Amino acid sequence: MPGLALSAMAQAATPEQLLRWAPECFGDPGDLKLAALAISVPEGGSDVRNLRTRARRDGDVGILGGHKMWIGNGGIANVHVVNATVDPELGHRGQALFVVPGDTPGLELVRKLDKLGCRASHTAELHFDGVRVPAENLLGGDAKLEASLERAREAQAEGAGRGGKKDTGSATLGAFEQTRPMVAAQALGIARAALEFAADYASKREAFGGPILDNQGVSFPLADLAADLDAARLLTWRAAWMAANRAPSSTPRAR
Repeated sequence: MPGLALSAMAQAATPEQLLRWAPECFGDPGDLKLAALAISVPEGGSDVRNLRTRARRDGDVGILGGHKMWIGNGGIANVHVVNATVDPELGHRGQALFVVPGDTPGLELVRKLDKLGCRASHTAELHFDGVRVPAENLLGGDAKLEASLERAREAQAEGAGRGGKKDTGSATLGAFEQTRPMVAAQALGIARAALEFAADYASKREAFGGPILDNQGVSFPLADLAADLDAARLLTWRAAWMAANRAPSSTPRAR
């Protein structure tokens, strides 16, 4: 989770902001810290085009309001990187990333979610109620945000499909592209362990005069699972290669 937050931060932050906040995502051996990336919302998951969290300006301060859902380390993190809409008319191109420390007034841990798997991972629902964020916590800074919003407005006026240079929406997607292979690798590890456990059990459990692994009704499904697992592993390696080489995930460049 700290790596996910840091990846999003690296997509948008200034060098000075990275030096300020990156250490706060991990801490020291004697003072461990946590970070969280707060993107997903109850109505649209991690679809940045459906973001409902809002940020409005009050002088030099941004005020955040809304809900976030399924946030790893949410509410217990020392640093939250929060995606919020600053100009709803611009859709995903009208968004910004903010750093919200865990003790900020108005940041509420609504509940820790009960899950079927990965139960050691703290996943939570958050509520932002008038959370005040100073200007220096706007990743990239105000000038960069205004320039991005202006490009988006020009593109919108011209009927273009893109806002030109990288906006916050694409920065968030870039963070996902960089970190999702790790999630796939975790799922592969769990699946591999389950397959090995099942195959070991089937080779020792005897029925009808021999191990149940000799039964085609058992061995064939396990073989299919092994083939699917190998295919998923190759896809994961390809995705990791693409992330390491910053190849767009929308193209088959890794073939």
